Amino acid sequence: MIENVRETIIQRLARHKNAVAGSAFVALATGFWTATESLHVSRPSNTFATAPMMDGARALRPDDSHEDSGSPLNEALRFGRECRAALTPVVDYTAVFTKTELIDGKLCTQVMDFKCRRRPFSVYLRNHRRGGNGREVIFVAGANEGNLLVHEGGLKSIIGTLKLPPDSPRVMETNRHPITDVGLDRLIELAMDKWKTDRREADPAQVEVTFFHDVKIGSAVCDQVQIKHLRQRSTIGYQIGRVSVDRETGLPVHAEVFGWPARQGEEPPLLERYVYTEIRTNVGLTSRDFDPENDEYQFVSR
Repeated sequence: MIENVRETIIQRLARHKNAVAGSAFVALATGFWTATESLHVSRPSNTFATAPMMDGARALRPDDSHEDSGSPLNEALRFGRECRAALTPVVDYTAVFTKTELIDGKLCTQVMDFKCRRRPFSVYLRNHRRGGNGREVIFVAGANEGNLLVHEGGLKSIIGTLKLPPDSPRVMETNRHPITDVGLDRLIELAMDKWKTDRREADPAQVEVTFFHDVKIGSAVCDQVQIKHLRQRSTIGYQIGRVSVDRETGLPVHAEVFGWPARQGEEPPLLERYVYTEIRTNVGLTSRDFDPENDEYQFVSR
């Protein structure tokens, strides 16, 4: 099934590439890039210059049946739907999750071990740290009174296990999204939500949709869609967005969003970037993987 989805994506990308050849869909002239120690992203030289589910906790929303035939975003949305289809046989997965977000004017990067079970939506995260004693977080939909379980690493571990609402001010002051927005499903769903808003709000003549091939995200060779807005609008909170799909598996592995530059001619600021590498699917995760009493974890008994 994955191979069929992959071939469908490649065919649609090829058709789209031919359709936009010679049009106003041009490559990005400038961009803002922040390297992380565990992430390598590269693109072929002929693309552009240097310059966020099936939620698990809720069912997939039905696709919009109506498409504005004049919107360049239709191809991006079809790309997204095909990407979601590749997730259908996935029950659970593990990965290394790298998150870079603009928080209070500073780019903050975290690298975490990640476990996810899609139903019920269950997440385990552990920040990378020497000795393996980084912060650990568990969230299971419908459990723990709807709270996160958080256990700090190092000296802060003496605090014990904290129970916090996913959207509590304490959590959100260092995160752009709640934990219910992590995972491969939400990566593509959040992107598609943006594209649907763009299709309603943006002037089609002021939107560029460009597909790139052979984009390297970690060790994965990906197909990538880029959305670029040419005119700033109050209802559109970003200038450039990108989503990358592993060509071999059809899974979404990367998304990034750039805001509007403060002054004309400046580079667009990176707002958020999410990358999943070393993905292993259907590994047989159980409730034990999302239990703070797991002997492999550093949680303190409550």
